[in-house]
Amino acid sequence: MIEEAALADAAAALAIRLTEATGSETRILRTPRGGYRLETVSSDFDPAVVDAVLSALATADRYGHSYRRQCHTLWAELHPKRSDVPLRR
Repeated sequence: MIEEAALADAAAALAIRLTEATGSETRILRTPRGGYRLETVSSDFDPAVVDAVLSALATADRYGHSYRRQCHTLWAELHPKRSDVPLRR
C-alpha cells in the first residue's frame, strides 16, 4: 500500500494544481477505502484552463466532469494501492 503520507501529499499537490488552473478552491475529501476525492467548480473554461486541468487530472486514478446550471464540476480520485487485492483475470 502506498504510504499514507505520500498519498496525502499527492492529494494536496493535485488540489493546488486544480485550484491554480480553475481559480476556484478545491475540496479534499477522504473516501471510505482510504483514498482522496477532490472537487472543484468553475463557471467557464478557456483553452489554456482546459490544458492545465487535463494535465493535473492525468495524475489521478479516476476523474470526471459534469456540467449543470452553467457550472462545471470537476472531480478526481486518488486511491491507495493495495497489494492484498488479487488482480482480475
